[in-house]
Amino acid sequence: MEKSNILIGSDFAAVHAYLCADGYVCKNLPSQKTKYYRIGLRNTCPELLEDFQTRFDNVFHKKPIISKQQDRCLIGSRELFYFLTENFGSFYSADWSIPKCLVKKELLSSWLRAFFDCEGWVEAVKGKNRAVAAESINEKGLNDIRNYLKNLFGIHSTIRPRSGRTTSVLGIYGKKNIIKFSNQIGFTHPLKRQKLDAAINSFVNYDWQFPENEQELKDFVTAFLKQRINLTTGRIQVCSNKKKNIIKLSKLLKRFASINCRVSKTRFNSFGTRYFELSINKKQDVTKLKELIL
Repeated sequence: MEKSNILIGSDFAAVHAYLCADGYVCKNLPSQKTKYYRIGLRNTCPELLEDFQTRFDNVFHKKPIISKQQDRCLIGSRELFYFLTENFGSFYSADWSIPKCLVKKELLSSWLRAFFDCEGWVEAVKGKNRAVAAESINEKGLNDIRNYLKNLFGIHSTIRPRSGRTTSVLGIYGKKNIIKFSNQIGFTHPLKRQKLDAAINSFVNYDWQFPENEQELKDFVTAFLKQRINLTTGRIQVCSNKKKNIIKLSKLLKRFASINCRVSKTRFNSFGTRYFELSINKKQDVTKLKELIL
């Protein structure tokens, strides 16, 4: 089989990633009498087994068989074994690499989706941690993934060693990065896809939703400030990590009650998180605010 006869497209990219992750391309040991050449994917997710089977058939026009136990999809072929190993190197967990012919955004999207389907998971703890992560013993391969995620998809990630293991974990954190991952790569695995949606939906919406109706807008501002401020102090402060929220509230207080507010420049708390502050300092303005709320 010649490499030129194979279409290097998204189907091949996914097949290659499956084989690097939960797959295998192997033959018998020299000491074994029985000769075999096996190419397959070990996984218990039916959707992934079927995806591998379909894509493999599309590329090589040979259909691997899904086991009765639904735990692998396998084909035996000496021809394909040598085609894959001679043209694309090792598929062992510690040695795989992404071929240069797949370093295009569309093809890498398919490759990364299949890889994360096998080796990845999603953390979705509301208010604490959300992440898309993948674990591998192949740190060089993970570093290549990190660079491609950044340079081709605009997704920032980190790599850290896994405690007590010889593996490393690539993690994608932050709402923007996780949404980019969802939009440009995503999952075929149905449970991981659901968890990714849940992780995105669990992020707090930091854009304050101001109503359009004038009376509803005034009621919103009144109720919002009742929850946010302490009227027993001589100075009023309201904070947000979105400057536009603070500016909008400042204009509304001026419009509704002629209250003068100050909007700070960028500030940072002890954790390094950026925020902006609206403050009302003058006694007469604090009195007007109390009258507005009460």
